[in-house]
Amino acid sequence: MSLYATAYGWALRCTGRAAWTEIAAGHNPLLTLEADLLRRHPSVTALAPKDVAAGCLLFDVRATDEYRVSHLAGAVHLSSHATIYEVLRAANSQNLIGTTAIFYCAVGVRSARLIDRLQSRLLDSGCARVANLSGGIFRWHNEGRQLFDATGPVNHVHPYNDHWRCFLMPQTATVQV
Repeated sequence: MSLYATAYGWALRCTGRAAWTEIAAGHNPLLTLEADLLRRHPSVTALAPKDVAAGCLLFDVRATDEYRVSHLAGAVHLSSHATIYEVLRAANSQNLIGTTAIFYCAVGVRSARLIDRLQSRLLDSGCARVANLSGGIFRWHNEGRQLFDATGPVNHVHPYNDHWRCFLMPQTATVQV
């Protein structure tokens, strides 16, 4: 079964009910998805939100509408289908050599696929480390970390769609899709 089918199946099961009540029973659907991502992309390093340090280059590979709603401070927006040349061009204003490049999307699926495609080229270009933000912007948001839009700090995130919304904790603010 594909990762998308696994995650989407979970999302379908939790649509319309309080899926996060299962956390109390020891089941966290986002952590399950993160573990599946690690199995499916063993060459991709996962970096927990708490380990994101100043000086890292952040790349948001979600759709433009998602990025406009909110993103991590200083994140550069890229397509999840970006080429190595597009990544290098986007990083041009920031020195890529010797830095850590962190890619993220909603939960880590799109960014892990991009890293699988481009990791060796990024390392060859001088990047010290390439990582996937574990749990993506959803985990970042679920942990209460700050997000921004073009005008400044915000406290909401784009849920991708109604099915994937279940990976966001219910008390967190989301926008309608």
